[in-house]
Amino acid sequence: MPKEYTTYQLNSLLQLADFRNKFYNIHTSEPNIGKKRDDAIALKKTIYSFIRIFCENHFADSDYTILQKEFRSNYASEWFNRVSIDTILKLITYIIWTDKSMNGYFVKRIEDKTMLKLLIRLEQAAFSYKDQKVLNRFSTN
Repeated sequence: MPKEYTTYQLNSLLQLADFRNKFYNIHTSEPNIGKKRDDAIALKKTIYSFIRIFCENHFADSDYTILQKEFRSNYASEWFNRVSIDTILKLITYIIWTDKSMNGYFVKRIEDKTMLKLLIRLEQAAFSYKDQKVLNRFSTN
């Protein structure tokens, strides 16, 4: 059963989704990963800010069983287009925790555009959830 999200949490989810404009060039969707030391420091600060918002809202969920089942039975591109908020949060949790043991894993997921796909889908799912919440409120009144 999908989790219920408060308005505050939905706004935080949208704030996380907006990090795609910090991780990627808005016009080209290419990663904003420079080769200079200052670029690397700026990216680390951005990643840290992302993780801070993620953790402050208690979005971390390390129950990966759904991920293992989903990846076995679906094609990744199709799957990304319909994945739920809960599953996106589990995938991001996996990326964050894997980065703790495999330094640079989060950056690799930016480079291969996994984070771009997740954040675009997170925004779509959060707006859809928000719209559904508004519709339900009107239909019960």
